[in-house]
Amino acid sequence: MDDVRGGDVLAAGTRLEEFEVERELGAGGFGVTYLARDLSLERQVAIKEYLPHDWGARGPDGAVVPRSATHAQDYRWGLERFLEEARVLARLRHGCVVQVHRVFEARGTAYMVTEYVEGRNLAEALAAEGPWPQDRVLALLDALTSGLVRVHAAGLAHRDVKPSNVMLRGDGSPVLIDFGAARQAVGRQSRSLTAVLTPGYAPLEQYSTKGRQGPWTDVYALGAVAYEALSGRAPEEATERADDDTLRPVTEVAAHGVSAGLAAAIGSALALRGPDRPQSVGEWREMLGLPAAGGTAGTAGAGPARRPAASRRPVPPPTEAAAERPPAAPDFVPQPGSGPAGSSRRWWLAGAAALVLVALAGAGLAWRAGSAAPADPPDVFRDCGTCPEMVVVPAGAFQMGSRRDDDEARNSERPRHRVSVEPFALGRYEVTREEYGAFVSATGHDVSGGCYEWGYDAEERNIVWPLDGTASWRNPGFAQGGDHPVVCVNWRDARAFVEWLSRETGERYRLPSEAEWEYAARAGTATRRHWGDEAGAQQCEYANGADATYEQMLRRFRDINWNGPVECTDGSVGTAPVGSFSPNDFGLHDVLGNVWEWVEDCWHETYARAPADGSAWTSGGECGRRVLRGGSWPDYPRYLRSANRYRNFTGIRPNNAGFRVSRTLD
Repeated sequence: MDDVRGGDVLAAGTRLEEFEVERELGAGGFGVTYLARDLSLERQVAIKEYLPHDWGARGPDGAVVPRSATHAQDYRWGLERFLEEARVLARLRHGCVVQVHRVFEARGTAYMVTEYVEGRNLAEALAAEGPWPQDRVLALLDALTSGLVRVHAAGLAHRDVKPSNVMLRGDGSPVLIDFGAARQAVGRQSRSLTAVLTPGYAPLEQYSTKGRQGPWTDVYALGAVAYEALSGRAPEEATERADDDTLRPVTEVAAHGVSAGLAAAIGSALALRGPDRPQSVGEWREMLGLPAAGGTAGTAGAGPARRPAASRRPVPPPTEAAAERPPAAPDFVPQPGSGPAGSSRRWWLAGAAALVLVALAGAGLAWRAGSAAPADPPDVFRDCGTCPEMVVVPAGAFQMGSRRDDDEARNSERPRHRVSVEPFALGRYEVTREEYGAFVSATGHDVSGGCYEWGYDAEERNIVWPLDGTASWRNPGFAQGGDHPVVCVNWRDARAFVEWLSRETGERYRLPSEAEWEYAARAGTATRRHWGDEAGAQQCEYANGADATYEQMLRRFRDINWNGPVECTDGSVGTAPVGSFSPNDFGLHDVLGNVWEWVEDCWHETYARAPADGSAWTSGGECGRRVLRGGSWPDYPRYLRSANRYRNFTGIRPNNAGFRVSRTLD
């Protein structure tokens, strides 16, 4: 089959690694988006192809090449920006932001694989239904702004928020799509700015190469979306308002009643001058009367709003003087007056609908990512495009196990003893279904044998209930996506995965020792949990466990009171996408909750004679049963503790157990 059809678009049936193109979804001057099928995970995805028509062209073999030698540098520069943005977005996980599953280079260009959001967009919904009432608009804004808080905290922007870029899932929850590859220049100030905007939703600063953009730019677009959702029409173009601002207040054009508070918030967002608007999305949420984005409030079906990583704090936008200075280097600029002296932070720009390359006439087009709190940002790396993301865990010593006065502890967590740990690398997240699927596809690993629901009786002994014959890691009995932690895997499966990674990369991947796991989970703390002794409402910020909405699911344990579920809502029944919750101080997500994690050690009833050097304890004990750590989504707080440990047979595949990988550092 010919790989190319008219208009430089790949034909249906074209293979891109494990993906097969089904049809074109859209195209612009800098790229094409396709609907494709993931053949390994048997799901539909969207794939964005980097294809800047000014600089590149598709050859007869389907590969993309620079148009000429003079375009080669620009083409490669844009390709690198495209890849960088995809990697940043892949780490940003929020229910209201389109999820990037993978990015890879092939055919002379790069491809960004994202979730395929089925449904209609907000523009289509408003055209069919007419203006929305205030409560529905506020719910929409709650979800979208909580997502953009996370986007801005990562140093990215959207810059083309509009109704057609807001997809509505079947349950009504919104998803922001079409982040573009708008980027910094390569230090050549002569590069001109290509303005990418949509009239009615773009503020004045987007019309000028010298316009100073920041979070307030997206705030304007959000205000325009709210104005249209309430009135049925977009605001007048900003350039028309600049000469004679005849924009009518939303109270005069709304089809339904609008409170004075909401009208004032929308009017403030639509201020023509950037400094007159709320300077952050979080500030605008306050004007809307919405809870802080770090709280547990959320929109129905959209999941809870998550706080940015605990090791980050927001930084005010740069001063006018700073905005006028060119960047000191293409990728990094100093952040005077914020964070540790001499610290630098990466500058990123996110684009709008098309994959557009934006140049900086000045440094005012970007804003800085949050500066580090007292702990430094984690040292993160990945050994291959499909390898798990790894965090370097520093050397140290700690007291392993539980104190004698800890009434939540068991005898198996004692005696408490000192352990020294050498530096190693640990997965930033639990291994995902997508990562595990790549392993199964590459190796043909035997995954037969069924899956089990795992629990405990009143004496806290293991109980397993076989699920129906179709249950497996692909179908664990509840809904999952590719970014959820894989479950229904046993200890042998986990060992096979790390052995495969070792062969693929030439590095020594393994399961962590129990001591390494607890050291990393504690992240320098001595409390029961890395956020404190009590579970409390903070559990819903840091961990996916039994919460206020989960009580009805605990059908077998209604008569048992292990301190009960926490009185907060974490937004998940079943697993949550990895990274949905704030990390500990080592930058590790979901060390408590979400899924139990297999480690290397054999089961021992106590720590008597346990190794003190951080190595796995694989002598004596019961090696037919291995240790699991961290607790999981259906577990009460007692199980979500840094010292808690449990065990299961090496051949059992529970639907609440997975793993994360470790790697020896040379």
